[in-house]
Amino acid sequence: MLNGQEQYILTMGHDISNPVIISLHGGPGAPTTSSDYCWIDYLTDEYTVISWDQRGCGRTYYHNVSTDPDNSTVSFKQAMNDLDALVDYARNTYKQDKVVIIGHSYGTMLGSQYVLDHPEKAFAYIGIGQEVIEEDMYAYTYDYEDALAKAKEAGDDTGELENAYENLINNPTVANMSALSNSTLKYHSVRVTEDVSTAAVIFSPYFGVDDARWYGVILSSQTGSTAYEDLEKPLIDYLMDFNAYKRNTDFQMPVLFISGSDDWSCPVGPIEEYYDVITAPKKEMNLVDGCGHSPQGQLPDQFAKIIRDFLHECD
Repeated sequence: MLNGQEQYILTMGHDISNPVIISLHGGPGAPTTSSDYCWIDYLTDEYTVISWDQRGCGRTYYHNVSTDPDNSTVSFKQAMNDLDALVDYARNTYKQDKVVIIGHSYGTMLGSQYVLDHPEKAFAYIGIGQEVIEEDMYAYTYDYEDALAKAKEAGDDTGELENAYENLINNPTVANMSALSNSTLKYHSVRVTEDVSTAAVIFSPYFGVDDARWYGVILSSQTGSTAYEDLEKPLIDYLMDFNAYKRNTDFQMPVLFISGSDDWSCPVGPIEEYYDVITAPKKEMNLVDGCGHSPQGQLPDQFAKIIRDFLHECD
């Protein structure tokens, strides 16, 4: 029960006295709880790891659909309050003064803001594909301009690429975001093509009917359905106005940024620039060579080792 609503969490570990990690999925509204075990399994000897379907999505949405079918209670402020309640639950249940916060993509907005607001509850912060600037379609423009330059250098027809970008700027929908990403993919291909998380979903012992129903909602948005956007609108609006430089950049705990070197969803360049600006007692940036936006699903063992090594250094 988090702030008056029952919300779904999956807790994995071997020893309840181990330090606690809370993992925040991206999207917004794109839970990975059923597949996260593909990388969490490499950490459970030393850590208790909690994955969470945030308010308004996945199993949490369907569990509360009768009382909040339109996600009227969903907002970024509410997500922050829910996370605080989850952190306190974890601290009390596992008798920990502080927890480690990991965020992926949109989850980095939530996680980084949380640790800035509550340094007394966070042992460390880890951002995977750290969001830096989304206002004015910055990340998509960054992706587009680089792809356009490469297309022109190669002598390719740029009409489709330019049309996709214009469509997105004039009508910023999830479908148009996907269309632009597909158009730039030729110039921003990922060198590590394996993706363990795909098989992890198919064979997941944690996958249920409500997970499948929500995946259907997400996938339908890429073909023009507005159901996902309508439900996640407050969070999507927040995402599209996000600028990390407008917040406090002084972290009071160790900070680790992990990115796939070939990630163009949250491009590496702006993350490196932001990394240079932030201050923290200890900070590190690690690029997983050849991976894209989700290195935890592509090379989970290597990804988990980066986390373990960093946290050991923080002890």
